[in-house]
Amino acid sequence: MRLLVLLCVLIVGTTVLKANSVRMDCDTLVTHTGSILVVQIESVKQGTIRYYDCGTTKRLEQMDFREIREIRRARDTKSGADLVKDAALLAEEERKLNNSSKLAALFGAGSLFLWLFALAFSPWVGIFILPCTILALVYGSRVLRKTRNRPEYRSQRSMGRFGLITAGSQLAFGIVYFLFALLLLVLWGF
Repeated sequence: MRLLVLLCVLIVGTTVLKANSVRMDCDTLVTHTGSILVVQIESVKQGTIRYYDCGTTKRLEQMDFREIREIRRARDTKSGADLVKDAALLAEEERKLNNSSKLAALFGAGSLFLWLFALAFSPWVGIFILPCTILALVYGSRVLRKTRNRPEYRSQRSMGRFGLITAGSQLAFGIVYFLFALLLLVLWGF
């Protein structure tokens, strides 16, 4: 069984390395919609880029500059091991963004739940509201900072924004609540 798994890993690995070796001299076009195209640029003229899909020279295609957000030119050739390392780094970055966005939404919604729980059952639960709110603000701002101008992470950005807005509104509500309680204590002659 282990031999079969090892054989499958080796076959898939050599296929990935072979596919990546084709892309070594390719340029990358990133569109405003978030699509990433791996191409060989033929020419750049009059607001239009003409290119071939990388690995095939079958059909010349073109695209307006207005549709392109970024052009990454192939400056140096990378070995297959470097490409695999880059892919692993990108996967790790995406995993961290997914986790941070989920934590931002969880702590934002969790602090709202804690407010409701504290009002309904026990005010001592309110001790946990401020830490949850702070964590939602930290994770939400981290996600928004890392996903700025990156439409491929649209869902992570929306979850981070949800956590940030929820936590910010609850922090404002907490400040108003505290000031109101302080005002009542002063008026009643604490």
